[in-house]
Amino acid sequence: MPLREESMKNLFLVIPLVIPLVILICFTYGCQQGEEIADQFTEEELKVFGAKVLEMWNKGNLNLVDDIIAPEYVIYSDPHDPYENETLDHETYKKRILEVRTSTPDIEFTNEDIFIKGDKLVNHWTMSGTNKRTGKHFSVTGTTIYHVVDGKLKGHWQNVDKLGLYQQLGMELKPKEEGK
Repeated sequence: MPLREESMKNLFLVIPLVIPLVILICFTYGCQQGEEIADQFTEEELKVFGAKVLEMWNKGNLNLVDDIIAPEYVIYSDPHDPYENETLDHETYKKRILEVRTSTPDIEFTNEDIFIKGDKLVNHWTMSGTNKRTGKHFSVTGTTIYHVVDGKLKGHWQNVDKLGLYQQLGMELKPKEEGK
């Protein structure tokens, strides 16, 4: 038993030394991996790229999909988007654009702020248009974080002011009824 107690005592002496070392190694290599990913666009290229995204959505230029969207585009998070958590090929991505433009023919996105850091392109935008079903005009903001691989958009995480959109379209927010 004394040998076991001695081993335990040594273990408790070593643990406080090992944990900071492990944390230091993880932090160091974790930070280096993030720094290895260079921004994929110059500032001028980013402006041109942003203009292509606007043309794709605002004008319905579906030819740009093949140029700027990766063949397997993932919608990681986009609450209330019917394609959320799905991987879209080019044809499905084009269908998504057409669906949005059919429900809101005069849709217009404006890039408010756009920047890239490593493999993430961040775009804060305003979307406005007239909903075909309600006939009501709306204007809301949203932010999209795109995953960029080899100069193409590979997927996104997106938040949109859906409550503001629904209110502008005349929808009511009601509390859930008990028992339903």
